[in-house]
Amino acid sequence: MKPDTTDPLAASTAGEFLGAWLKTPLLDGAERETFNEYYASYVRLWDRYIETQYSRQLKRLMELADSAEKFRLLDLGCGCGIEALWVAYRTGASVVGQDLRADRLRTAARCLETMRGRSGRPLQVEFRRGNLFETAEKEAFDAVWMQQTFHHIEPRAEAVEKIASLIKPGGYAAASEPNAWNPLIQLNFFRQRGFRTIKTYTDEDGIEHLYGNERILTPQSLSRAFARGGVVKRRVEYFRALPNAAWARRFESLERRLPSWAAPFFTHYTYIGQKR
Repeated sequence: MKPDTTDPLAASTAGEFLGAWLKTPLLDGAERETFNEYYASYVRLWDRYIETQYSRQLKRLMELADSAEKFRLLDLGCGCGIEALWVAYRTGASVVGQDLRADRLRTAARCLETMRGRSGRPLQVEFRRGNLFETAEKEAFDAVWMQQTFHHIEPRAEAVEKIASLIKPGGYAAASEPNAWNPLIQLNFFRQRGFRTIKTYTDEDGIEHLYGNERILTPQSLSRAFARGGVVKRRVEYFRALPNAAWARRFESLERRLPSWAAPFFTHYTYIGQKR
């Protein structure tokens, strides 16, 4: 029997989980509008290829969460909360999702309420609004996860030190990022923002925050940055050679035949580092 792809509780992968939220009217009103804006490219095109690639982004994080009896995770820049909910639901981890955007956090809270109601489980998830640099924790996290988030955090050098301070010794920093080695990614972002790679974001309270304007970086640069904060690279995995466009699906078989040396030019990568 095929799994019910419209029910997030029936999902066996992160891609199926997000796909259920994209395909069904589990959200409405302002929360649906915010969700669709946040996942705009996936709303335009969500298919098997993107579903698979999305799942690959979270594969190593899920393995870390599954390997521990108790796992406490900070999902930094959690957006609408889908990754936080997936990790908590599948592994039983305790997850804190943090973001600057109040509208996204309202959507995340609605998703959490829906998940709790449908599953009958409490789920150890807390969503909160805040700037990374103002985050204060009595208990360090087993891991900090950043899904397409790190390249937005400024100032970068201070961000690495702060993130490292939130991780317990032996814990992990994990990030999924656009790959600065990919020329098409670079061209697309340059068309969007020109040379202005740092700007300010004003939140709903009128407070200004520095914001990386698609200031993407290579995995080598990310690894060096975290190494200066005492976090040592354990793994970098590249994924997705094709853009999220219908015409690109004609070249999917070509992607599977690409040699291993081409992987560093793929559009995205996942970094895993461990704190000394």
